[in-house]
Amino acid sequence: MLYEDETILWRFALPRAGWWRTAPRARLPIRPLRTVSDALHFTYSALRKWVHRFAHQGIQGLVDRPRPGRPPKVTCALAQHLDRLVDEDPLQHGALHSQWSCQALATVLARQTGVQVSRESVRAVLKKEGKLLSSHWSP
Repeated sequence: MLYEDETILWRFALPRAGWWRTAPRARLPIRPLRTVSDALHFTYSALRKWVHRFAHQGIQGLVDRPRPGRPPKVTCALAQHLDRLVDEDPLQHGALHSQWSCQALATVLARQTGVQVSRESVRAVLKKEGKLLSSHWSP
């Protein structure tokens, strides 16, 4: 955690905890939340939410909470498998063409791992990793 982040959090936590009388204020350079949000490239509302959670729950309030909705089908391990697969020759895996298509990758991935993913999911993972396939249409 950056020193500036800690001072912002302590500014809000100390008064609520009653420690503000014992904390030497000269040692805590206070920065406005807008300045911190701009410097760290976080939205102001997200930073306010984190400061509020820290003030009421301490460090435990900053732990990631479970996200709503269905968990992603493409896990980190599956993305790594896909990353290795892209670097291999498609013909060795029974593909019809010498270049990978997202559909061919999805088919081989399903055959090797048992996890069915769409070609759009494959495309999204490759885009996130900065690996774009040459664009050619395949039915």
